[in-house]
Amino acid sequence: KTFGVGNSEGYWVEETKDKGFVLCGTTDSAGWHKFYLVKTDSLGEVLWQRTYFSSDMDRANCVKETRDGGYIIAGYTFPSNVGVYIIKTDSIGNILTQKTFYTNSESREIREVISTDYGYLAIGDLIKNNQSDIYLMKFDENLDTVWTRTFGGPLNDLGYSIDTINVSEYILGGTSESYSLNGRYQSIIYKINSEGAVSWQRTYSGFGNELCKTVRAIHNVGYVISGSSDSSNDNIFRAKLRLLDLYGNLTFENSFLPGTVGAGFESTELTSDRGFFSTGYVILNGAFEKMFIVKTDSLFAAQPISIINTSQITPKEIKLHQNYPNPFNPVTIIKFKVSGV
Repeated sequence: KTFGVGNSEGYWVEETKDKGFVLCGTTDSAGWHKFYLVKTDSLGEVLWQRTYFSSDMDRANCVKETRDGGYIIAGYTFPSNVGVYIIKTDSIGNILTQKTFYTNSESREIREVISTDYGYLAIGDLIKNNQSDIYLMKFDENLDTVWTRTFGGPLNDLGYSIDTINVSEYILGGTSESYSLNGRYQSIIYKINSEGAVSWQRTYSGFGNELCKTVRAIHNVGYVISGSSDSSNDNIFRAKLRLLDLYGNLTFENSFLPGTVGAGFESTELTSDRGFFSTGYVILNGAFEKMFIVKTDSLFAAQPISIINTSQITPKEIKLHQNYPNPFNPVTIIKFKVSGV
C-alpha cells in the first residue's frame, strides 16, 4: 500500500486493538511539512487520515495507541529552532491536546513516546552548544511537562528508544560517543525508575561505530537491542541484534549482512512465538537501498531464504551432510549439496 499525496514519508507503524494499523510521518502540502496520521483496517485500507501542523516544518516520528482508544503522536517542529511537538487525539484523530516545546538556544527532538500509568514518557535528544544529550520528558495526561532529564557525558549522545519494564521501571536505548574507549559511537542503554533516576547503564560495541535504534523489554528474561554495527572496523555496517539479561549483560548476539555494502535495523519487535521481527535497510552494489526484513527465533536464528530481490539466483534447497571422520583431529571433511538453482 502507498499513502499520501505529494512528498509523504512514513516513520512509524503500530498494530491497533481492532487489528488494524496506525501510521505516522510527514506530508508536504503547499510547501508545508505537516504531521501525517493514517488509520487503516487489517487489510491496509484507509479508514481516515489527518494532518497537523505547528510550523512549516513538522515531522511525526512516533505514534502509539492510548488506553482510551486515542493516539499520542510525537516528533519535531521547526518554527525558529528544532523543538518538540506532541499531540493527543481521540479515536478518529481529532485533537484533544497539543503542545510545543522549543527555545532559540536549544534543539530538541522526540523519537519515541510511551504511555504510563500517570501520563507519557518520551525520548529523543537535546542539542546545546553543539553537543547532544539523550533527552527524556515526562508528561501528564494534559501533556504538561512534569520533569525532564538528560543522560550522557561530555561528547555526543542520542536517544532513540524507550520501553516499559514494569509500572515503576523503564529501559532507554541510544547511541553514545561519551563513554567510548576508542573514540567511536557505542550502543548504550539505561535502566531508570519512574522519576528518571538511573539504576544502571551499559554500553556495547565492536571495533567500529554502532547505532542502537530499538530496545525492548522481555518479561522475566531481559532485553533485546537492535541497530547497526561496524563490528569489524571495515566501514561496512551490519544489522545487529543483541540479547541481554535482566542486568544488561550480553547473553547472545548476531549480525546480518545480506548485501555487500552495509545493512542496519531501524526497528525490532517481539513476536508471539518468542522470536523477533526486525525491519531496516540493506545497501547493495551500486549503493542503492532496499527494505530489509528478518524474522528470527529467540536466539536470532533466521531461515536462509531470500527476502530481497538482489537479481541473484536463490537455491531452493541446501543439504549439509555429516562430516567424516567424526570425531576428528585436526582435519575433517564436510560435504554439502545445493539443488534447485
